[in-house]
Amino acid sequence: MLFDKDRTITDIALSCGFSNSQNFATAFKQHFLITPKAYKENKGCQGVMIHDPQEIAKYDIQLIYIDSFQIAYERDFGPYSNANFITQRKKILSNHPDKKYIGIFWDDPTITLSKSCRYDYGYVIDNDKVETEMAIQTVEANRYVILTLDIDNLETFDSVKTWDYLYTNWLLRHGYIPDTLFSFETISANKIQFFIPIKKI
Repeated sequence: MLFDKDRTITDIALSCGFSNSQNFATAFKQHFLITPKAYKENKGCQGVMIHDPQEIAKYDIQLIYIDSFQIAYERDFGPYSNANFITQRKKILSNHPDKKYIGIFWDDPTITLSKSCRYDYGYVIDNDKVETEMAIQTVEANRYVILTLDIDNLETFDSVKTWDYLYTNWLLRHGYIPDTLFSFETISANKIQFFIPIKKI
């Protein structure tokens, strides 16, 4: 629906197993709180962004195997929003300016209630000896699609739209399937990196 603007709603409904477009539209609106037509036209639907493929080509996107590593973190519940991310980043980076920030996304916000979405934020532990009152967890080794961007100002950078682009556009266009492990982002030295675990196929 997002990639083929010329495809009709009826055709999409039938290909998804619905008997007609009306039943599809009803189910779609109940789940996404927006009509298929408005979603398809990208009107009034938060979290949907279609980039020009030529524009994203200039970015550094790689498929890399990452070894497991540990992080110190705190957990927050609530909507995945830039306002929340800015607050959490400031908290960690002001207290640990020499560390690499990490934010972990546990839930799919199109399925999980926004107030229940889990977000772990903290910093990467760069040695075996660390003294912290924060909880510690291990990020599992896996293959990840990694997007690296240079950023001038974290407070104006819209990471939500970047995540949306990666999941709703780039992965599908390049034939990758996300793994069930969580996605995460890191920030260090004016660079932000987005990590999406990829299944082996």
